[in-house]
Amino acid sequence: MSTVEYSAPSVAPRPLTDLDSEPLPRPTPRRRTPIGAEPEPDWRDSAACIGIDLNLFFPISTIGAIAQAQIDEAKSVCAECPVRRDCLAWALAVGPEFGIFGGCTDDERRRLRQRLNVEVN
Repeated sequence: MSTVEYSAPSVAPRPLTDLDSEPLPRPTPRRRTPIGAEPEPDWRDSAACIGIDLNLFFPISTIGAIAQAQIDEAKSVCAECPVRRDCLAWALAVGPEFGIFGGCTDDERRRLRQRLNVEVN
C-alpha cells in the first residue's frame, strides 16, 4: 500500500486595491421591538450592589459587634447607591422579610411601614 501526500494549493497573496483600504460597511442592527416600545430600564441595573457578594446584605444575626459591622458595611454601599430610594420603595411594597434593602434593615423597614400606615390612616 502506498501513501499519498496531500498539500494545500499555494495561493498568491492578493495585491492591495482601493477596496482593501475602504472600511467595510457596518451591518444595520435589527430591532426586536418597535421604536417606542422598548421596556423601561430596570432600576436594579444601576444599583451599587451589582458585583458585590449579596451575602453582605443578609446578615445571619442583628446582634453583636460582627453583625453590626456587616450591617454598617452594607448600609455604606446603599448610601452611595444612585437608586437607593427605588430599592427602598420596592422593599416596602414587596415586603422582603430579611435583608438590607434601600439602606434599611428588616426591623427598620417594619417600623417605617408602620409609621407610613399610621400617617396614611
